[in-house]
Amino acid sequence: MVKKYQEQVDLISEEVPDIRLLPMSKNDLAFIGKSIEEVQDWFKFYLPGNKYQFKRKMTAPKGTLVLFQFRGRLIASALLKKTVSYDEVNEFGYSGYYKFSKSSIFTFDPLDIKDVQKIWSGMKSFNQSHQTLDAAQYPALKKLLAKRQLRFVKFKNDEDYQKAIEEITIKKAVVEDRPKELIEKGSQASKKMQWGRAPLTAKRAIVQADFKCEVDASHEFFVSSVTDENYVEAHHLIPLEFQAQFDNSLDVEANIVSLCAMCHKKIHHAPGSEKFQMVEILHDKRSERLKKCEIYIGKEDLKMRY
Repeated sequence: MVKKYQEQVDLISEEVPDIRLLPMSKNDLAFIGKSIEEVQDWFKFYLPGNKYQFKRKMTAPKGTLVLFQFRGRLIASALLKKTVSYDEVNEFGYSGYYKFSKSSIFTFDPLDIKDVQKIWSGMKSFNQSHQTLDAAQYPALKKLLAKRQLRFVKFKNDEDYQKAIEEITIKKAVVEDRPKELIEKGSQASKKMQWGRAPLTAKRAIVQADFKCEVDASHEFFVSSVTDENYVEAHHLIPLEFQAQFDNSLDVEANIVSLCAMCHKKIHHAPGSEKFQMVEILHDKRSERLKKCEIYIGKEDLKMRY
């Protein structure tokens, strides 16, 4: 169980400067009458790209891991990107807002005070203050979260997904091709065909490809202002829309290829004959790696998916 969710835990961050508890009021306009599950959906579908308004400012450095407290439980986490104070309190009583890194937003099976005390034994109770927790216990928190059913953000569109990938910084890509269980098999998300995409997984695939286009490594059109590397995008070779036809997750590095913007557009929108040439090249490069992940697909079958 721990191993199953470890990759999602690792997406949060390698280290954090601070850990803070952020109490959420059940009387807040956005949360009145909402259950924990409904508020967790708010984190997955609304918070990415939007503001989290506050009435009382929490002073914390960029990169702080914020643990969200609602109805006596910890229900979500995210990394603080920036804090903005309004010139004056607005009509709803808010004095400013936080922005959180999209790729770091997680919900998980709620933690009660006893769960938290396993890590921070000195904590007596949850309250309505912005409690500061010992960041040295961050590895222990990650181990605890690895035992929970982590659910990461659902990106509204591919542009948001690609931006989230760019925002992640990793020094090197350590990739082991192996089967990855479907985290959300049988969930409401899977029934709606909204399969999760972990930006860190895609980032590792891109770093492993050395920011090169895997159709043609000579494709270097411009440098990204975010990464200072050749701009490339992540593409699932077997499209995620076909996930229900496979027993293991398609969101693995072996199934994610690095493409220049032109090739990415081309593989989606060009005539079939042009797409198929690209698909054949990529299938030749990835078929053996896919097999290690227990994902089996022939070249002709793959072409039919396009």
